[in-house]
Amino acid sequence: MESFDGGNTWTYKKVYDCNFENDKPALIARGVAAAIDANDAVHIAFNAILVDNHYWYTFDGGIIYWKSTKEVLTQASFGIEYEKTGDEFNITKLGYLKYPNFIYHPELLGYDYWTVWPGATPEMAAGYNKQGTVYNPRMVVEDGKVFLSYGSIIEQPNQLDILPSMDVFL
Repeated sequence: MESFDGGNTWTYKKVYDCNFENDKPALIARGVAAAIDANDAVHIAFNAILVDNHYWYTFDGGIIYWKSTKEVLTQASFGIEYEKTGDEFNITKLGYLKYPNFIYHPELLGYDYWTVWPGATPEMAAGYNKQGTVYNPRMVVEDGKVFLSYGSIIEQPNQLDILPSMDVFL
């Protein structure tokens, strides 16, 4: 919401039109931070995680940055491609890995990439309260600079394995 008259009237301005559908994988926002710069541009960062069709939190995600001078984000912005067999999805491309304002969670934690061992996803997600590995972003804008901080897990989760590259998803 934004107000240009001291809060007397408000205008709804959408940042992310998630358009989550039960039958498709989606990138879901979990926590958000906002800051306003000296030029009245709004800067927003949110942590997001990938959810599949069974509401399993796949433990994949990161932080997305957006500025009010940009277009509204949609699921199409993040290029998640998949094949469906029966009720199951096989995700074939995570386009958000190349989205210019997406910071992938291993990078935020100091790793190159990781992958989830089969069967580890639901318990890992529940263990971190379905927030993902980075959460609760905070922002400050000062002297033309944007500073971003966030909470995170402290060490590499023991159900994950570090990989040198993740070419399969790029």
